[in-house]
Amino acid sequence: MKILGAQRPQDYKSSLKFKGERNKMAGNEDVGLTAVSFVSDILSAAQLPGSSVLQRAVEKAYERRKQAAINGLLDAIAVVGQENVQFGTEEADELVQMMLRYVKAASEGAARQNLKLLALVIFGLKSNKTLVFDKFQECANVLEDMTRDEILFLGKFYKYLESGENENRLVQYLNTIDSTEAKRETEMIAASLQRHGLLIPISVFSSTDYIATSKFFNICKLASIEKV
Repeated sequence: MKILGAQRPQDYKSSLKFKGERNKMAGNEDVGLTAVSFVSDILSAAQLPGSSVLQRAVEKAYERRKQAAINGLLDAIAVVGQENVQFGTEEADELVQMMLRYVKAASEGAARQNLKLLALVIFGLKSNKTLVFDKFQECANVLEDMTRDEILFLGKFYKYLESGENENRLVQYLNTIDSTEAKRETEMIAASLQRHGLLIPISVFSSTDYIATSKFFNICKLASIEKV
C-alpha cells in the first residue's frame, strides 16, 4: 500500500501490504496536485502582484502537508510495530475510506502529532477487529484539531485512570499536581474538551468537577494515547 508516493526510510523498507491483492491509492496524489494546479491557475488569472511567488508558496505548502501525512503514518507504525499493520483484501474498502479521511485531515493542515493519532486509531480498530469507517470518522472528528496541550492532558489523565485504583474524577487527578498554575491550566483544558464529549461536568458543592465519558476511554484506547 503506497501512501502519497512516500519512500519509506531504512527502518521501514518493506511496504504496507494487503495479504492478497495490493491496493494502490495513487489517485490521492493526483487529487492533491490538481488542487495545487487549480489554486495556481486562479492566482495567475487574477494577475495578483507576485503571483509567481505565491504559486511557489502554494506548492511548498502542499509538499509540507504531504510530508506531515507521511511522517504521521510512520510515527504510528513505530508505536505499534511493522508486523501489526498488515491488512487483508476484505478490509480494503474500509481502509481506503479511512486513508482518504486521513489525507483530508492532512490537506487541511492537521499537525503531525494529530495525524499520528489518526493513524494509531486505524491500527487500533484493526487490532480490535472493528475496522469500520464510521468508527474511525467519529475519532478523527475529535482528534484532528486537538491542541498539543489537550493531547498531552488526555495521555496523562487516561494513564492515571487506567492505573486501576483511581476514581474517575478530575479533582482527584488534580491532587497529583503540585503547581497551582498547572492545576488551573488543567481545569481549563478539561473544560475545553467538553466540546467533544470526552469529559462532562458535575457539580460538587460550589465547584465544578469533570468525569471521563465512555467516548473518552474508547478514543484514548484506540489511539494508544498514553504512548504519545
